[in-house]
Amino acid sequence: MLITATVVLTAAVTVLLLLSPKVRKSRLCQATVTPLASIIGSGFLVVAPLLSHNFGNHAIWAMLVIVVVAYWVGNAVRFNILHLEPLLARPGQPQLLLRVESLSRLVLAFAYVISVSFYLQLLPAFLLRGAGIHDGILLKTVTTVFLCVIGLFGGLRGLHMLELLEDYAVSINLSIITALFAGLVIFNIDGETAAAATGQPITFKNIQALMGMLLIVQGFETSRFLGDEYDARTRVRTMRYAQYLAGLVYLAFIALVTPLAGFFHKLNETAIIDLSAHVSPVLPWLLILAATMSQFSAAVADTVSGGGLFAEASRSRYTNRAGYILVIGLSLVITWTTNIFEVISLASRAFALYYALQSAEALLVVFERRGEKHRRLKLISYGGLALLMTAIVILGIPTG
Repeated sequence: MLITATVVLTAAVTVLLLLSPKVRKSRLCQATVTPLASIIGSGFLVVAPLLSHNFGNHAIWAMLVIVVVAYWVGNAVRFNILHLEPLLARPGQPQLLLRVESLSRLVLAFAYVISVSFYLQLLPAFLLRGAGIHDGILLKTVTTVFLCVIGLFGGLRGLHMLELLEDYAVSINLSIITALFAGLVIFNIDGETAAAATGQPITFKNIQALMGMLLIVQGFETSRFLGDEYDARTRVRTMRYAQYLAGLVYLAFIALVTPLAGFFHKLNETAIIDLSAHVSPVLPWLLILAATMSQFSAAVADTVSGGGLFAEASRSRYTNRAGYILVIGLSLVITWTTNIFEVISLASRAFALYYALQSAEALLVVFERRGEKHRRLKLISYGGLALLMTAIVILGIPTG
C-alpha cells in the first residue's frame, strides 16, 4: 500500500511539475528535456531485461560501458555543434567535409526509419500485453495501423496536429519513469527481492550483443538539430546535462533492478511489466500508458525528422510530406521482416554509422585547425571513436 501510494503521488507531482508554466517557459529546462526524453524514453522500457539476460549480475558494468561510450559520442557531437556548424554555414568549404555531412544526414534519416518501426512495434506490445494478448501477427497488424495513420496524416495534412501530443507525452513518460524509480527504491529497502541475477561469463557474443544495444541511449544527437530554437552554447550545455542525468538514472535503475532479476521470467519486450507488477499493482498500467503515449509521439517526431532529412537529401525535389510517406513505407517493410530485438540491433548499428560519420567530421575539423587546443588528444579520441562505431556497425548482433 505504501509503495502504491508513493508511486501514484510521485507520478502526479512530477507531471504537474513538468507541465507547470515555470518549467515550460524555461528555455534551459526545455532544451534539456528534449534530448533527455529521447535518451531515456524507449530504452528505459527494455534496458533491464536485455542487460539481465546477457550479463546477469554484471549488468551494471555493461550499462556503465554504454553510458561512457554514449558520452564519448556526445563529446564529438558537441564539438561539431560548436565548430562544424559555423563552417558549414560559410561558403567555400572542402568538398569532402560537405559530402560527409550530407551522407551523415542521409544515414540518420534511415536510422529514424528503423526507430519509427521500433517505437511502433513496442507500443502495441505494451498495449496488447495490458489486454493479455500475445499474438505476433496481431502485434505487427496493429503496428501497421499506427504507421498508416501517421502516413495518412503526414501525406495529406502534415504532422503538426500529431506533434502537439509530444509535450504531454514527454511529461507523462518522465513522470511515470520517476514513479517506477521511487517504487523500486522502497521495494529494495523493504528487502522484498526475488532470486538475484546470476553471474555470467563475458563472451565475445555478449560483447556483440552489447554493441547491438546502443539504441538504448540514443537521442542526445537531437540537440544538433535544435539550432533554430537555441544557440550553440545552450545546446552543448543542455545536451551535457541530459547525458549526465540520463546516465545516472540508467545506472541507478539497473542497480535497483538487478536484485529483482528473478521476476524476469523470460526475455521479451514487455518483461519490465512482469517486474513492475511485483513492485506495485498500479505500475504495469502506468507503464502501458507511458509506452503508448511516448512511443507514438516519438514515432511522429522521428517521422518528421526523417521525412525532412529525405526531402533535404533530394535537394527539395520532394516535399517533407513525400518524405513522411517514404519513412512510413520503409518502416512497414522493416516491421514485417524483423522482430523487436532485431530492430533494436539494426537501429543501434544505423545510429552507430551516423555517429561514426559525426566522429569523422570532428576529426576532419580538428585536422584542419592547426592551433586547436589538445589537438593530438582530440585526433586520437575522434579517430578511435570512429573506429569503435564502425566496429559496432559490423559486429553488433540482436540480443535475443
